[in-house]
Amino acid sequence: MVTLLLRLLRLLPLLCGAHRHVALENLALRHQLAVYKRTVTRPKVRRSDRLFWVALSRVWAGWRQALVIVSPNHEVLTAPHSPWQNPFAERLIGSIRRECLNHVLVLGESHLRRILTRYFSYYHRARTHLALDKDAPDVRPVELPEAGRIVEIPEVGGLHHRYLRQAA
Repeated sequence: MVTLLLRLLRLLPLLCGAHRHVALENLALRHQLAVYKRTVTRPKVRRSDRLFWVALSRVWAGWRQALVIVSPNHEVLTAPHSPWQNPFAERLIGSIRRECLNHVLVLGESHLRRILTRYFSYYHRARTHLALDKDAPDVRPVELPEAGRIVEIPEVGGLHHRYLRQAA
Protein backbone atom coordinates (compact mmCIF):
# COMPACT_ATOMS: atom_id res chain seq x y z
CA MET A 1 0.00 0.00 0.00
CA VAL A 2 2.92 2.35 0.72
CA THR A 3 4.31 1.65 -2.76
CA LEU A 4 0.97 2.62 -4.27
CA LEU A 5 0.93 5.88 -2.34
CA LEU A 6 4.47 6.70 -3.47
CA ARG A 7 3.46 6.10 -7.10
CA LEU A 8 0.47 8.40 -6.66
CA LEU A 9 2.65 11.14 -5.20
CA ARG A 10 5.11 10.87 -8.10
CA LEU A 11 2.29 11.15 -10.61
CA LEU A 12 0.47 13.99 -8.84
CA PRO A 13 1.99 16.78 -10.98
CA LEU A 14 1.00 14.92 -14.16
CA LEU A 15 -2.52 14.19 -12.89
CA CYS A 16 -3.21 17.91 -12.66
CA GLY A 17 -1.64 18.78 -16.02
CA ALA A 18 -2.43 18.18 -19.68
CA HIS A 19 -1.09 14.63 -19.62
CA ARG A 20 -3.72 13.35 -17.16
CA HIS A 21 -4.84 10.46 -19.42
CA VAL A 22 -1.27 9.23 -19.95
CA ALA A 23 -0.48 9.51 -16.25
CA LEU A 24 -3.56 7.49 -15.28
CA GLU A 25 -2.81 4.81 -17.86
CA ASN A 26 0.79 4.67 -16.66
CA LEU A 27 -0.41 4.29 -13.08
CA ALA A 28 -2.79 1.50 -14.10
CA LEU A 29 -0.12 -0.40 -16.03
CA ARG A 30 2.46 -0.06 -13.28
CA HIS A 31 -0.03 -1.34 -10.73
CA GLN A 32 -0.89 -4.35 -12.90
CA LEU A 33 2.77 -5.14 -13.28
CA ALA A 34 3.25 -4.99 -9.51
CA VAL A 35 0.29 -7.35 -9.01
CA TYR A 36 1.65 -9.73 -11.63
CA LYS A 37 5.15 -9.82 -10.14
CA ARG A 38 3.86 -10.78 -6.69
CA THR A 39 3.20 -14.37 -7.75
CA VAL A 40 4.88 -16.89 -9.97
CA THR A 41 1.90 -18.69 -11.48
CA ARG A 42 -1.33 -16.73 -11.12
CA PRO A 43 -1.49 -13.20 -9.76
CA LYS A 44 -3.58 -12.90 -6.63
CA VAL A 45 -5.79 -9.85 -6.74
CA ARG A 46 -5.95 -8.43 -3.22
CA ARG A 47 -8.63 -6.26 -1.69
CA SER A 48 -6.34 -3.25 -2.08
CA ASP A 49 -6.04 -4.08 -5.81
CA ARG A 50 -9.81 -4.11 -6.18
CA LEU A 51 -10.05 -0.80 -4.30
CA PHE A 52 -7.41 0.64 -6.61
CA TRP A 53 -9.45 -0.28 -9.69
CA VAL A 54 -12.67 1.04 -8.16
CA ALA A 55 -11.01 4.36 -7.36
CA LEU A 56 -9.39 4.54 -10.80
CA SER A 57 -12.71 3.82 -12.51
CA ARG A 58 -14.20 6.90 -10.80
CA VAL A 59 -11.64 9.27 -12.35
CA TRP A 60 -10.73 7.60 -15.68
CA ALA A 61 -13.23 6.42 -18.29
CA GLY A 62 -10.59 4.34 -20.14
CA TRP A 63 -9.69 2.13 -17.18
CA ARG A 64 -11.13 -1.05 -18.74
CA GLN A 65 -8.79 -0.91 -21.76
CA ALA A 66 -5.79 -0.90 -19.44
CA LEU A 67 -7.05 -3.78 -17.29
CA VAL A 68 -5.30 -6.88 -18.60
CA ILE A 69 -3.60 -9.07 -16.03
CA VAL A 70 -2.24 -12.14 -17.81
CA SER A 71 -0.86 -15.46 -16.59
CA PRO A 72 2.20 -17.13 -18.21
CA ASN A 73 -0.06 -19.10 -20.59
CA HIS A 74 -1.82 -15.87 -21.70
CA GLU A 75 -5.08 -16.59 -19.91
CA VAL A 76 -6.92 -13.40 -18.99
CA LEU A 77 -7.48 -13.61 -15.24
CA THR A 78 -9.92 -10.77 -14.71
CA ALA A 79 -12.57 -11.92 -17.18
CA PRO A 80 -15.41 -14.12 -15.86
CA HIS A 81 -16.11 -17.43 -17.59
CA SER A 82 -18.79 -17.03 -20.22
CA PRO A 83 -21.70 -19.48 -20.27
CA TRP A 84 -20.97 -20.28 -23.95
CA GLN A 85 -17.54 -21.66 -23.14
CA ASN A 86 -17.37 -25.39 -23.56
CA PRO A 87 -14.65 -28.00 -24.15
CA PHE A 88 -14.84 -27.48 -27.95
CA ALA A 89 -14.34 -23.72 -27.64
CA GLU A 90 -11.47 -24.24 -25.21
CA ARG A 91 -9.80 -26.74 -27.58
CA LEU A 92 -10.25 -24.33 -30.49
CA ILE A 93 -8.71 -21.45 -28.55
CA GLY A 94 -5.86 -23.75 -27.47
CA SER A 95 -5.26 -24.76 -31.10
CA ILE A 96 -5.20 -21.13 -32.20
CA ARG A 97 -2.61 -20.34 -29.52
CA ARG A 98 -0.41 -23.41 -30.02
CA GLU A 99 -0.55 -23.58 -33.82
CA CYS A 100 -0.58 -19.89 -34.67
CA LEU A 101 -0.25 -17.12 -32.09
CA ASN A 102 2.62 -18.66 -30.11
CA HIS A 103 4.73 -18.55 -33.30
CA VAL A 104 4.17 -15.00 -34.56
CA LEU A 105 4.79 -11.46 -33.39
CA VAL A 106 1.55 -9.51 -33.69
CA LEU A 107 2.19 -5.94 -34.81
CA GLY A 108 -1.28 -4.53 -34.18
CA GLU A 109 -4.99 -5.22 -34.46
CA SER A 110 -5.15 -5.27 -38.27
CA HIS A 111 -2.13 -7.60 -38.38
CA LEU A 112 -3.79 -9.92 -35.85
CA ARG A 113 -6.98 -9.96 -37.92
CA ARG A 114 -5.00 -10.88 -41.08
CA ILE A 115 -3.16 -13.67 -39.27
CA LEU A 116 -6.35 -15.10 -37.77
CA THR A 117 -8.23 -14.87 -41.08
CA ARG A 118 -5.47 -16.85 -42.80
CA TYR A 119 -5.30 -19.35 -39.93
CA PHE A 120 -9.08 -19.93 -39.98
CA SER A 121 -8.97 -20.44 -43.74
CA TYR A 122 -6.21 -23.03 -43.25
CA TYR A 123 -8.06 -24.54 -40.26
CA HIS A 124 -11.22 -25.14 -42.30
CA ARG A 125 -9.73 -26.01 -45.72
CA ALA A 126 -6.57 -27.96 -44.98
CA ARG A 127 -5.96 -28.85 -41.33
CA THR A 128 -6.87 -32.42 -40.44
CA HIS A 129 -9.16 -33.06 -37.47
CA LEU A 130 -9.27 -36.35 -35.58
CA ALA A 131 -13.00 -35.94 -34.90
CA LEU A 132 -13.58 -35.75 -38.67
CA ASP A 133 -11.60 -38.92 -39.49
CA LYS A 134 -8.55 -36.81 -40.36
CA ASP A 135 -10.49 -34.67 -42.83
CA ALA A 136 -10.94 -30.90 -42.82
CA PRO A 137 -14.28 -29.23 -41.96
CA ASP A 138 -14.57 -28.19 -45.62
CA VAL A 139 -14.59 -31.66 -47.18
CA ARG A 140 -11.77 -32.19 -49.68
CA PRO A 141 -11.89 -34.50 -52.68
CA VAL A 142 -9.73 -37.60 -52.61
CA GLU A 143 -6.77 -37.11 -54.95
CA LEU A 144 -5.51 -40.27 -56.58
CA PRO A 145 -1.80 -40.80 -57.29
CA GLU A 146 -2.52 -40.56 -61.03
CA ALA A 147 -3.46 -36.90 -60.56
CA GLY A 148 0.22 -35.94 -60.43
CA ARG A 149 3.01 -35.19 -58.03
CA ILE A 150 2.45 -33.70 -54.56
CA VAL A 151 3.14 -29.99 -54.21
CA GLU A 152 3.46 -28.06 -50.99
CA ILE A 153 1.49 -24.81 -50.62
CA PRO A 154 2.44 -22.50 -47.73
CA GLU A 155 -0.41 -21.31 -45.50
CA VAL A 156 -0.51 -18.66 -42.76
CA GLY A 157 2.66 -17.00 -44.01
CA GLY A 158 4.52 -20.33 -44.25
CA LEU A 159 3.69 -21.35 -40.67
CA HIS A 160 1.62 -24.29 -41.99
CA HIS A 161 1.35 -26.06 -45.32
CA ARG A 162 -1.27 -27.87 -47.35
CA TYR A 163 -0.50 -30.48 -49.95
CA LEU A 164 -2.15 -31.05 -53.31
CA ARG A 165 -1.52 -33.26 -56.30
CA GLN A 166 -0.64 -31.35 -59.44
CA ALA A 167 -0.32 -32.66 -62.98
CA ALA A 168 3.24 -32.53 -64.31
